[in-house]
Amino acid sequence: MTPERWKKVEEVFEAVLQRPPEDRTAFLDSVCANDITLRNQVDTLLLSLERAGRSVESPAFGIPLTDTMVGQTSPSVIGKRLGSYRIEREIGRGGMGSVYLAVRADDEYKKRVAIKLIKRGMDTDFIVRRFRNERQILASLDHPHIARLLDGGTTDDGLPYFVMEYVDGHPIYRYCDDHQLTIRERLKLFREVCAAVHYAHENLVIHRDLKPTNILVTAAGVPKLLDFGIAKLLNTDLSSQVMDPTTAAVRMMTPEYASPEQVRGETISAASDVYSLGVLLYELLTDHRPYRIKSHLPDDLVRIVCEVEPDLPSVAVNLIEVFTVEGREPIEITPDTVSKARSTTPEQLRRELSGSLDNIVLKAIRKEIPKRYSSVEELSADIRRYLEGHPVSAPSYFPSPIQSEADTADPSTAGRSLAVLPFQVLRVEEKADEFLGMGLADAIITKLSNLQRIMVRPTSAVVKYFDGTHNILAAGQELNVEYVLDGRIQRAGDRLRLTVQLVRMRDGNPLWAAMRRGQFLST
Repeated sequence: MTPERWKKVEEVFEAVLQRPPEDRTAFLDSVCANDITLRNQVDTLLLSLERAGRSVESPAFGIPLTDTMVGQTSPSVIGKRLGSYRIEREIGRGGMGSVYLAVRADDEYKKRVAIKLIKRGMDTDFIVRRFRNERQILASLDHPHIARLLDGGTTDDGLPYFVMEYVDGHPIYRYCDDHQLTIRERLKLFREVCAAVHYAHENLVIHRDLKPTNILVTAAGVPKLLDFGIAKLLNTDLSSQVMDPTTAAVRMMTPEYASPEQVRGETISAASDVYSLGVLLYELLTDHRPYRIKSHLPDDLVRIVCEVEPDLPSVAVNLIEVFTVEGREPIEITPDTVSKARSTTPEQLRRELSGSLDNIVLKAIRKEIPKRYSSVEELSADIRRYLEGHPVSAPSYFPSPIQSEADTADPSTAGRSLAVLPFQVLRVEEKADEFLGMGLADAIITKLSNLQRIMVRPTSAVVKYFDGTHNILAAGQELNVEYVLDGRIQRAGDRLRLTVQLVRMRDGNPLWAAMRRGQFLST
């Protein structure tokens, strides 16, 4: 077998280890296609691993093991000493190795650490290079929100390992929900994560696998970034074990958080980490992910991640999703459970996410790299502006409308857009009047949205103007529309008087403004 062929076998073998057992057969069918020899070679490696008594797991570094997984753990290294430390128990495992809790073995002082060790049977040249690459990356990083490398070495039987700071914490999404952090508190915590990723980028390190389980938060509320196992080290002077600058299309990644360029097998840059952070932020704010990935087959991944437009976060919080985990009760995510975990109500949460936060999140996960934030620092700065009450740099984002043949035949109608602002109630005489302006605007938006010749901004985009103190021209510019419909409502006994105006934003002057008095029976 040629070196090139062996590298291909290793890459496919490693990739299949990252998939759930139920997806592996279909994945190999797709990747190996008509290459029967490649399929047989990978199957042989998998069979050898199973015969060695080791199960093939998907990545779970940083995730506490379940009772079932603990029962499968090989006890061969438990109790053994590596350097100055004695291994006590396994606390996490991934495709190429396991992570163990260890304690200082001498009487110098007491200390708990985490030791990452390659599994016997996985010590191929490809895996060892990856492992040493991760160790070198950690050695080059020193940041309060990145788990520190403390030591490293090789076992008596030749397996490399490294010792790092033990982080006693929970994945960031679990920490936020358990403590019912508000949106503002979650944003502040997220900015600390951004600081760690930005620091890594400044040191020419791209993480490439940012996800909630790789970010643990301690009881003191300090986030720690973990697992640089598939990171890309751009500074080739730091290590002779640097991975290839590009890899095959079969990549090590977590599909749910991977960028479009990752799933397409293209060159990875800092923009890929910006995208993954955007997905993470989407989940922290809504408890939902922007995409529902049910198949990890390459073609399906490319279609979903690269073509499907995500819901606005303010829309996603209104969704209901049910997750089933084998051996456990189904988990239902509803607007009530999401808002309760954020110490608010469904309506208040929707309003808080509408507008600036919608725009920030969707700019971070734009499919086109030039349209994303240019850096993690820029993303964090926009969140800071939001927290301080200043305008954000992210523009209003709306998916491109589906045009009919009539639309394309008449270019003058292309791009015609309208925003219906919440109508201002001049005098609130009844409790129901308070929401009358928003309700009427929502009804008009619903009706106009059925017209194909005009693109109407959704209710979630205009709800932030609910207080009625907005400037119509400023709102139109912020929403980036050609027309703005605005109005006032005044109660006269059991009747309502409605005043509306339509403003064209092209030159900032009203194109049409009319007083229309109608008699409407109150309801």
